[in-house]
Amino acid sequence: MAKEYMSVKDAIKTWEAEELARRKAEYEKKGETYDEPIKATEEEVVRLIGMMPPINKMDKELLTLKNVKHLGLSTNCIDKIGPGLKDLEHLECLSLGRNLIKKLENLDLPNLKELWISYNKIEKLSGLDKLKKLTTLYISNNMVSSCSEVERHL
Repeated sequence: MAKEYMSVKDAIKTWEAEELARRKAEYEKKGETYDEPIKATEEEVVRLIGMMPPINKMDKELLTLKNVKHLGLSTNCIDKIGPGLKDLEHLECLSLGRNLIKKLENLDLPNLKELWISYNKIEKLSGLDKLKKLTTLYISNNMVSSCSEVERHL
């Protein structure tokens, strides 16, 4: 039986529907109504976390998120950081923890301040040098075998 995966496009649609329901419930608690549509393309925070079925590939649909500052893609089955993220010029926080990523690549992200990439399969930290504004790096529980690999990139 082939494993099922969700496309980024479908994950965005799912997130929009869930986010709309969340906001409506939040407003109802205050005795108010919320009826604005949710458009991921206009949001600053988009969390495609733990999708079911999981996302396995970062595709060009992510590039529609032009206003995103915080992009959550944790707890999926992504094995490669997709190209084109550099076009997300407002991106400050990228969360890719609990995936299957083996290599830090395609990290030409001039405004990225936080990279959350714990619980992957990363052995080497090459690629971090492109992240000039990086202030926070969560990289525990990977396959980095020596402290010298970490020291080289401090």
